[in-house]
Amino acid sequence: LDQTCLCASEFALVFIHAIGSNEGKSYTAVEVKGKADLTVEEIIARWQQYRESQRQKLENYMADCFLNLHFESTNVGSGFDISIQYKEFSNREVTEWAQTEFFVDGSRFSNKREFPLPQLEPEKVMTKPLELTVNEKYQYKLLGTEKVDDILCYVVSVEPNVKDEVLFSGKIWIDGETFRQVKQYLRQRGSKSNVVSNVETQNFALVADANGNRFNLLKSITAQQLLNAAGRDFVLQKTYNFSAYSINA
Repeated sequence: LDQTCLCASEFALVFIHAIGSNEGKSYTAVEVKGKADLTVEEIIARWQQYRESQRQKLENYMADCFLNLHFESTNVGSGFDISIQYKEFSNREVTEWAQTEFFVDGSRFSNKREFPLPQLEPEKVMTKPLELTVNEKYQYKLLGTEKVDDILCYVVSVEPNVKDEVLFSGKIWIDGETFRQVKQYLRQRGSKSNVVSNVETQNFALVADANGNRFNLLKSITAQQLLNAAGRDFVLQKTYNFSAYSINA
C-alpha cells in the first residue's frame, strides 16, 4: 500500500500499524519529497502567531540595560557621549527604568546628578524600540533567504501602503523554522515629537526562564536619530545592550 500526504505543520507523525498476526517482516519507507515554498502572507501570519503566543506567556521581566548616547550638533563643536546603566522592568501594561550608573565621556557621576541636557528629557532619550504593527497599512515582499548568526531566515521587506500616517519601512529577518523575528531594520520619518527621523536595527535572542521556557527578547538595539531641541538640530546615535534577564519572576 502506497500513501501520499501533504502537511502544512512544522512536524508530522507517520504511524505504521501492522494488521493481523502476520509475523513476517514488513518493508516500509517514508520519504520527504521536499519543503513547500511559503508565500509572504503565510510567513507573516506565522510570525504573528509566534508573537501572540509569546505575549500570552510573558507576564513580566527584568533586565540590565547599558545605554550609550553619542550626541553631535550641526552647529556646535565636537560631540560628546553619555552612558547610563539601567534596570528595566516591563510587563503587559508598562515599562519602567531605574538609573543605577551615569557617565559623561567616560567619567562617572553621582546617580543624583541631573540629566545634563535640560531640553532633552530622559524619557525622550529612553524611547521604546520601534514596534511594528503588522496590518493592512503595510505591503510585504519576500526578498529571499539569508543567514543571521547561522540561522536561515526569510527576509521580508516592509513598506507603508498609506501616505498620511507616520509609519515604518525596512526589513524583517524571520527564522525559517520557528518563525520568530531574529532581526529588524526599520526607518521612521515625520514623527510629531522632537525626533525628526529614526533608523533602528533590533537584534533578538532566545532567553530561558527558570522553568526552561524560551522567550524571544531584545538582545541589542542600534539607532540613529535626527533630533530638534531648543531650536537646535542634533544627531543622536544610541546603542542598547540587554543582559541578565529575569522572566516571570
